[in-house]
Amino acid sequence: MLLKRESFIDKLEQIIESQRKGKNHTIRLVFKRYIEGNRNWKRVKIEQPADGAVYCLVRTKIGNVKISTKVDSGSVDRFMERLSKIIDSV
Repeated sequence: MLLKRESFIDKLEQIIESQRKGKNHTIRLVFKRYIEGNRNWKRVKIEQPADGAVYCLVRTKIGNVKISTKVDSGSVDRFMERLSKIIDSV
């Protein structure tokens, strides 16, 4: 499920809190480079787009719950700070 950044952080906090009360599951975070509109990324060489539409695709899997979000290159630092606070609390 693709969420907005703030919704992603809030949902991740909710999932982690619910996991503390029940079973413990592994938290998997995957970070990938994502270029808008480039579907054939395996077949062609990836180049920097002229409009700068490069995102970081963040996927999380905890138990059987999967969530994801796109973070633009200008917001990565703030997003990573919030994410690190959540991970440190675990």
